[in-house]
Amino acid sequence: MPDAWIHLSDGTAFDYLNPRAVPIEVLARSLSRIARFAGHTREFYSVAQHSVLVSALLPREIALYGLLHDAAEAVTCDIPSPLKSLLNEKSAGFLTDLENAIDSAILRGFGLEPGRWHAEVKRADGLALCVEVRDLIRPSERAIELPHGLVVVLDIPPISRCWLPAEAEERFLERGRALQRPALVEVDIHEINLAVPVHVRKHAKP
Repeated sequence: MPDAWIHLSDGTAFDYLNPRAVPIEVLARSLSRIARFAGHTREFYSVAQHSVLVSALLPREIALYGLLHDAAEAVTCDIPSPLKSLLNEKSAGFLTDLENAIDSAILRGFGLEPGRWHAEVKRADGLALCVEVRDLIRPSERAIELPHGLVVVLDIPPISRCWLPAEAEERFLERGRALQRPALVEVDIHEINLAVPVHVRKHAKP
């Protein structure tokens, strides 16, 4: 089997077939430079800013799970969901298995339990997607499929400013370090131009 590794920004090697923990500084550097939606947004919008948004939509005690929910993308990049589904179909789920193994190694490095709070994080991720589509994506000839059952209500503030990579890196790192401390002065959601705690309602079942 050929070597399958890449060089990380801290000078170390990451082996895809033997994933390991990755420092928060390395995650912040990479995710702040990777675009969401394959770059097809009104302005550059990073995976790091998305991750901070997801963490802000979760209770403090599980917010670090939200911040790190896309941590594997620091070494795989952000593959659009439709392409990811296609690749998994053609490879018997190999990509998902690989991402899960990488995510698990990274979460354990932060003392977190892989798979815990999955439903809560998935819901916050879906809500963040709804907000991002509303605020950052130009109207398309085909509608983007949003998470089933989620409706973003009008009182959710917009993403008023997209962070450039240097700011996104700093804010991701700041958020990650704060969430690892036992005592936390809660982040001011309005100050970082994300969203206040929000309310969602579910579609009535037909």
